Amino acid sequence: MAEYRIAELADATDTAVRNIRVYQDRGILPPPRRAGKIALYSDDHLVRLRLVNRLLERGYTLGVIRDLVDAWAEGRDLEDVLGLESVTRPEPRVERPEPITLSDLERLYGGQATPDLLARAIELGVLARTGPTTFEILEPQPFAAGVEMVAAGIPLTAVLDLSEGIRDDQQRTADRIVVLVDGHLLAADGPGALPAADELHHAVEAITRLRPHADKTVAAYFSRGFNGAIQRTFEELVARAQGAGEAEAAAPTTSETS
Repeated sequence: MAEYRIAELADATDTAVRNIRVYQDRGILPPPRRAGKIALYSDDHLVRLRLVNRLLERGYTLGVIRDLVDAWAEGRDLEDVLGLESVTRPEPRVERPEPITLSDLERLYGGQATPDLLARAIELGVLARTGPTTFEILEPQPFAAGVEMVAAGIPLTAVLDLSEGIRDDQQRTADRIVVLVDGHLLAADGPGALPAADELHHAVEAITRLRPHADKTVAAYFSRGFNGAIQRTFEELVARAQGAGEAEAAAPTTSETS
């Protein structure tokens, strides 16, 4: 399980360090693990803090959030109250991070692994820096796809542009699904009002069932669209080749024009 210092936790959740300390003081966040004078936070803190931020954005007060956390601590059924935390936890990684050196990246990226482009790959979550000249591949499949594109002759900067576009497109798709669930399954009486327990329970069950289907639906439409785009591209290539051949055949020869 990953661990974070308070500044790292703040960066990962876009939360002020001061607010994290306030949430701790109010019992909304559990205390961190201490390693000497260093406070270390876990993935559980990360998930809890992201949920707190979402609840705050929806208009819930710190008092309401504290009541929910207290209910959880007392062992009451938070599947009815904060069950959404279970479905907001990141999916376990199927692939383990792989170590890689800067020299290997420069070789695989055809000498294009500049500091700026590596920083973009890190921001995309494909790579993580572990030392001055060492990294980890966090997403082996996107990384391998990028290496193949570079090897085929596509500039690394264009590969990263594509990756950012895919990331943003998929985020918009995910947002649309969540907005749909929120609007139809998590309606509340007013700002700051918590949906009824049975509504939350129903929403948690629906999201749990929906998530794998959403993954497969996105993959299916991408595969169909990708195949269609390839087919259209080859049809256009064939059409251009036929047009060029017909034009060449129709052009007068030298003997005909002399």
